Amino acid sequence: MMINIEQFYIPTSRSIQEIDSLINYFKTSLPTNLIIASDFDKTFTIGSAFTSWSMLARSWLVWEDYAAERDALHAKYYQYEIDPNLPLEQKKPLIREWWLGHLSLLLKYKISKFQVDQVVLNPIFFQFRHWVKEFFELTKRLWIPVIIVSAWIWNFIQQMLEINWIDMSNVSIEANFLTYDENGIINWIDKEHVIHVCNKDDHILKLQSQSLVWDRKDLIVMWDGFHDTKIAELFDYNNLLKIWFLTDKTKVEDFDNTGFDLVNPKDDFELINNILSR
Repeated sequence: MMINIEQFYIPTSRSIQEIDSLINYFKTSLPTNLIIASDFDKTFTIGSAFTSWSMLARSWLVWEDYAAERDALHAKYYQYEIDPNLPLEQKKPLIREWWLGHLSLLLKYKISKFQVDQVVLNPIFFQFRHWVKEFFELTKRLWIPVIIVSAWIWNFIQQMLEINWIDMSNVSIEANFLTYDENGIINWIDKEHVIHVCNKDDHILKLQSQSLVWDRKDLIVMWDGFHDTKIAELFDYNNLLKIWFLTDKTKVEDFDNTGFDLVNPKDDFELINNILSR
């Protein structure tokens, strides 16, 4: 059944009739043409959730010194991330410094897989939006690739999905990678391919993602931060729908509304699940 998209529509560069026609096309065309690409934090998780980077620092599972150093990095660099007057090319190296600094803290304080698992299991820190599991079940049944492009940690996102019993056979995670030693302690991070909030469009998809999206030309991008719209540039597409998931810190009037097609104001996946349902 076709959904009423008026509750999700705000006037953009495309008319509601154009978007309605595109959604109808997605619902009736072959699912083998479609790709879902998405951010992770506050897109799959609720809009008021802690960011993945702040979960550990706000838990009782890490040293106070780790939290203090993490907060100092945030205080130094976050101002650059949100500065609308700072050109992107000047912003990128600063945000890379921030991410490298925080990744290095994981090594310095010997953060473990056990600590991450305990945080993920605590609903105070980690909550999916409603019907996220149904989304993954639906995309698996229709064999629609889900490409998660995140500035967080590949290993941690994988653990979050596995702990929540999500089948990942049609899912590929593009994020910062690290390794554990034999005791489950982080012992290496990939500093050469750091993904942060401002450079997702510079990333080159891994072979796993490339194999999943091969020859597909229909794309839906889901995101919560304006820079995430650039995820679309990673794909060769003919048809594109962009859905912005609001959080507790974002307002429609704060953004150039040509960057999205639909706005999801609720902490659920009703909109995307209805678009995919057949």
